[in-house]
Amino acid sequence: MAHDGSSKSLSNHALDVLSELPPTVHAFPDEGGTVGLIIEGQEGQDIIAQAPRHQVNVGLGLTLRTTDHEIALAVAEIQPAGDRLVHVRLEVRDVRRRQTERVSPRAWVRELALIHVLAAGAIDPGEEFDVRLADLSEHGMAFITERRFAPGDTLTTMVSVDAGLIRLGARVLQVTAAHYGRLRIGCEVTRISDSDRELVARLAEQLPAPGTTDQRLKRAG
Repeated sequence: MAHDGSSKSLSNHALDVLSELPPTVHAFPDEGGTVGLIIEGQEGQDIIAQAPRHQVNVGLGLTLRTTDHEIALAVAEIQPAGDRLVHVRLEVRDVRRRQTERVSPRAWVRELALIHVLAAGAIDPGEEFDVRLADLSEHGMAFITERRFAPGDTLTTMVSVDAGLIRLGARVLQVTAAHYGRLRIGCEVTRISDSDRELVARLAEQLPAPGTTDQRLKRAG
């Protein structure tokens, strides 16, 4: 739900949230990956920033996340700023509070899952390999791997459980160290069918993941 008030107050609220962050932040484009933004300030109802020339275009949707908030932006205008950077005028579409814990229960699933990479900075698109799931919910998942994922990478996955085959799309949000040089990759689920959502919900009831997020991260490390 959008923040109450006019577009101007929405922009003011976005700047208040962004004041929690350093001037250079990472935004998530709708199609995956990350874009580095240098926030410069506010002009009218819009946020003004600098961005890499080759990574932005007019109409591009971007999402900025802080610990407590999520800001939806759209590139409204682009002006030259140098050889590599451009000035971008960002329309604030929404400012939402984030849940610090997943609102849906997690299933403690330790099955192998097949990952298909859609877009990633350090892995070629189309690569496929197996990973070990750490947990799974209707809105998020985590897995353990040696492959070098980064926030903003996008993927699809298939995991076979006793009740059937679950397929979903996901975007990487968090990368933390795990045992023996491996990484724990935390993702948001971006695409899942209604039938698979019901299956995951049943798994979460049957095999609830123990502990808090911090406790699960400590176990992974």
